[in-house]
Amino acid sequence: MEESLNVIEIKDISKRFKVYKKPFYRLLEPLCRKKLHDDYWALKNINISIKKGEAVGIVGENGAGKSTLLKLICGTLCPTDGSISVKGRILSLLELGTGFGPELTGIENIYHSAEMLGFPHSEVSSKIDSILEFADIGEYAHLPVKTYSSGMYVRLAFSLYACLDPDIYIVDEALSVGDVFFQQKCYARLKEMKASGATIVMVSHDPGPILGFCDRAILINKGQVVAESNPKTVLDMYQALRYEKAQTQTTVSQSSERVEFGIGNVILDKCYMSDESGIEKSIWKTCETCNLVIEMTSQTISDCCVGIQVRNKLGEILYGTNTHWLNKSICFHDNKLKCTYRFPINLGCGKYTLTVACAEDRATPVDIFFWKENALSFEVVSDKVMPEFDGMIYIPTEVN
Repeated sequence: MEESLNVIEIKDISKRFKVYKKPFYRLLEPLCRKKLHDDYWALKNINISIKKGEAVGIVGENGAGKSTLLKLICGTLCPTDGSISVKGRILSLLELGTGFGPELTGIENIYHSAEMLGFPHSEVSSKIDSILEFADIGEYAHLPVKTYSSGMYVRLAFSLYACLDPDIYIVDEALSVGDVFFQQKCYARLKEMKASGATIVMVSHDPGPILGFCDRAILINKGQVVAESNPKTVLDMYQALRYEKAQTQTTVSQSSERVEFGIGNVILDKCYMSDESGIEKSIWKTCETCNLVIEMTSQTISDCCVGIQVRNKLGEILYGTNTHWLNKSICFHDNKLKCTYRFPINLGCGKYTLTVACAEDRATPVDIFFWKENALSFEVVSDKVMPEFDGMIYIPTEVN
């Protein structure tokens, strides 16, 4: 029964590319019957199942194999080994506007591109008004696309995809373009698609869409799946791997909700929040002043940079800073260091977490001594003294 719910089934997929040092080696190789290429395995033994109506985010560094995986799912590449089963009609937003003819008008390109994607003329005709309305490019729809600005080009391209109704959407960084208003419009449309039962597979380097939109996330590193879990946990692992790459002795550990990494020569002894009278607490009211105390030990480090991040329940970073940015020098004395951040709780009601880190005292540190996600959690509750407001951030506001 579980098998029948999967609209994408990837089993033991591997993809190899032949890399030639010189272009003519490709022609010479079959003639001389000698191997003149190097094998590059973009993906190795990938196994992924995606259910109908699920939104799955795929993350990883450039070159990890994410785009190759999407192209295999779409059928634009064939696997070297393994099998892929896809049930339903796919629409891939890999490169918006691919195939647009510069001499054709916007409307002509809509029909032409849709037919290339396998959508009949009659279906496109029934949706042409909604496509143009979504694009909101006015009379430019009747002009050649070579006259369009890059923003108008993107709006028309995404609008075509947004108003068609396939079973599966494949999105690869396509929504990182356009102005913020159009991006909001695009994500609202994707949420409608998901609500209607469409399956969505998304690649993005922006953690916001992965956290706020996806049901599940997959981390790919060096062509292999290294993590598959809820979006926040996977993104924490991704961040850890990014720092691990820049270091030689970094250790990364993961529990169900916590990721820690660093080269280990600084130990976080204690981290707590206290009010102005020194009483530790984890429940706060908006605009109360908090002291975040971080105590550390090191046998080898003299000075360092200490940073913090405040995250909401989705794992999105609401605010982050560090002692380097604040032009504050801090040092260990007798192998101990106590750093205190003081700030108002300008947050709305809800639960939050704090990430704490220690690194070299420089603009772009190479050595991360420790990084602790979810070092502690706290909650903000209603305060009837404060004016009501909406959202997660409190901004003191006056009206004249």
